[in-house]
Amino acid sequence: MFGVKMKRVKVDSFAGIERIRRKEITKKTREKVFHYLKDCSGLSIMDVGCGYGEYMAEAIKRGGTAYGLDSDIYQMALAHIYFEKLGISESDHHLFHHDIQEVFKKGKLFDAVFCLNVMEHIPNEKAALKNIVDLSKVGGRVFFIVPIGTKLSGKDDSEEKKKEKELADGCGFHVFFPIDFVNESIRSRGDKHIREYKKDELIEKLKAFSVEVVVNESFSALAERDNVCTSQLIVVRKVE
Repeated sequence: MFGVKMKRVKVDSFAGIERIRRKEITKKTREKVFHYLKDCSGLSIMDVGCGYGEYMAEAIKRGGTAYGLDSDIYQMALAHIYFEKLGISESDHHLFHHDIQEVFKKGKLFDAVFCLNVMEHIPNEKAALKNIVDLSKVGGRVFFIVPIGTKLSGKDDSEEKKKEKELADGCGFHVFFPIDFVNESIRSRGDKHIREYKKDELIEKLKAFSVEVVVNESFSALAERDNVCTSQLIVVRKVE
């Protein structure tokens, strides 16, 4: 990286990153995805919007080769730290700073593509869907999870927020990245939903592409809580 201007990105410790709410959602969605992709041996897997890499790590654990895309340099910093903490070497995973609204031009096609709780954040939905499907080999599977409804109980969650604050120990990490890659505006808006999906709405939109639906399942990502977020898992197979 000699001669390239670098920027230091501050990353919270993983005690603070893996908040109670996210851990619950991740566990349930991971169980759903890998129920349909138990053995990853010999498979190449691309995770679009990979975040800090929890699904990539599970794919590697199951014998796959994992690739990840994310438009947020902050999340990529977390992924590097996460893989290091798990003892996963840099040769076992491949991370790319990329916005899926643009064509990914690496030329490689994948046996499985993940897009999990990502589509609700993407402005150009049509372009993103095309680019995601185009990442799959013919016969490969594309996994989508989208939120399709929220039931609010009005429960006071102040105690949970207090626990989250206590978990954030503040010691943090510093990771260096080329300054041209850093886009703080992406990070600042990354958690906002810009659309709400109705049940089967995404399936209707996927009919514009050469895919067939092989799994359509609704589930509660937070089944243990009074506030129940309903999600939909859709798996499509790419056809000729």
